[in-house]
Amino acid sequence: MERLGRRDFLRKSCVLCLSIAARKFGLEADYIYKNELLFTDYEPERVYPLLTSLPLSNAEYSIEAGNIGQITEKEFNMKFGLTVIIPYMNLFTNANRDSVSPYRCSQQVNLDPRLYGKKPVDVHFGIDMTTGDPRKENTIFINPIRAKYLGKVDGLARLSPETPVTRVVDYRGNDLDVTIDNYECGVIMLYAHLLPWLNSSKIGEIIEVGSPIGDITKNLKIGGSSSPHVHIEMIAIPLYIFEDIEKGRTTLENELKKENYSPKKYFIRIDSTAIWKHFNADVYTKTGIRSYYWEITKSAESKRMHYGK
Repeated sequence: MERLGRRDFLRKSCVLCLSIAARKFGLEADYIYKNELLFTDYEPERVYPLLTSLPLSNAEYSIEAGNIGQITEKEFNMKFGLTVIIPYMNLFTNANRDSVSPYRCSQQVNLDPRLYGKKPVDVHFGIDMTTGDPRKENTIFINPIRAKYLGKVDGLARLSPETPVTRVVDYRGNDLDVTIDNYECGVIMLYAHLLPWLNSSKIGEIIEVGSPIGDITKNLKIGGSSSPHVHIEMIAIPLYIFEDIEKGRTTLENELKKENYSPKKYFIRIDSTAIWKHFNADVYTKTGIRSYYWEITKSAESKRMHYGK
């Protein structure tokens, strides 16, 4: 009989428990993003930038768009351990859903200009993905993160008309609330520069992993897009804002329309590279980050050394 080391045993046990839970909730076991035990590329000390106008205890410096902080991969996994994702790369399909293609990153997340750019204008709130299909027939982007549909936001000039917005949920379908630097937040995902496919979806409906989100089209530039792609942002918003939305004091659209690369009082922008790094591809293809810069963020210490140059 095969003898397993302690870490391998824990990993297999964790997968088994998740498989049972997944079957109960009608999900594939591979769709569960649980914690470091499921990933061979887990790097607990790797750091990812945060950007917010809120005070941060670990703020490293400030730019016009806000304060630059960071979160380690260990902290990220602890907070987002119940998130459901697709752990492979086929995020694009065709209208008949009978052909799929992997994605490739056309522009990385850049919340920290000292890492990837020298000027505040180099800030890029989200990751840009385009289809890996050379014929550009598989252009329909499918949902990579299980979430609750919040509707389509219009009037965001830097994104596109009718930008689909979802709120991340756990594998039970409950809102995934996280604490970031003592701020209790809910987490939303924005999917811009595509033609939405969620016209029949109702507000509050769970959008399962693999459901069509929208079509980047073969050659149409949508919104502020320079070429066909989907722009994905991950934003943490304090829970009191969601309470105000539920009570009718404001709307998510109004809150999002207040910003256009300008400072906010309460948004916390998260570098979602911590999710995409687990997909199957080389680092540059799946994150847009070249190996030189990837080495810089392998720990808080390596990042400080880079800043000191």
